[in-house]
Amino acid sequence: QRMIEEARELANIGSREAAQQMLSNLKRMLDSIKNGLQQGKPDERVAKARRLMDDLRKLTQRQQQELDKTYKRHRERLSKGVRPGRPEQGKGDKGAKGEEPGEGEQRQLRGNLGKLMLGMDEIMGGIPKSFGQAERAMKDAINALRSGNTRKAVQAQTRALEHLRQGAGRMAERMARRMGGAFGMRPGQQGQRPGPGSDPFGRRPGGATGSRVNDDGVRVPNQSERRRARQLLDELRRRAGEFERPAMERDYIERLLKRF
Repeated sequence: QRMIEEARELANIGSREAAQQMLSNLKRMLDSIKNGLQQGKPDERVAKARRLMDDLRKLTQRQQQELDKTYKRHRERLSKGVRPGRPEQGKGDKGAKGEEPGEGEQRQLRGNLGKLMLGMDEIMGGIPKSFGQAERAMKDAINALRSGNTRKAVQAQTRALEHLRQGAGRMAERMARRMGGAFGMRPGQQGQRPGPGSDPFGRRPGGATGSRVNDDGVRVPNQSERRRARQLLDELRRRAGEFERPAMERDYIERLLKRF
């Protein structure tokens, strides 16, 4: 989970090369899990856990797609002069069931998440609280979509997506702890042993200039630099949502954000 979260953070602040290297390290670890699984005889519980994680991955991808669609509709409404947070009048684009665009899809995703949560409880005997938070965020998104409030819908879907990602990381961590033996994992079998002075992921500690990943010369921003980058990105996103700012300024901010 720590590698996934750190890679996502590096990508978000623009250190894409370092993030890619870290994801490559994670892939090697997952390959070792796969090889161990193929060599052993996994029980039905392990097979169910793998299917559950695959379904969760697909659901997260679909939530990302719905967020992208809602954000696109939101931008289109703004270009037509519809005030943020106000439903568009007279559009007449409700679905066959009288639903607003995206409402039915989001409701289906919420139902699918509920089924996955039941499966998690059955296999693991518990559910990470992030999934409950994701379910509530999805409910907020459905209500916002029903009222035609694309701004609130984008915010709710963003929360749902983040909670899904957090929950997936925690669920994978639990499965690794409980089923590591079934996956063929043993201490020291994840790949090459870290060199002297390296952490368990083969990274050498760095000072104020950052760390390096696997000695490949890829510079990783240190914690202070990443915190500053996050603050700058948060400030840009905040300003992008202030619609009283001049259109030229908001367009410039949008172009900056697209780089991340």
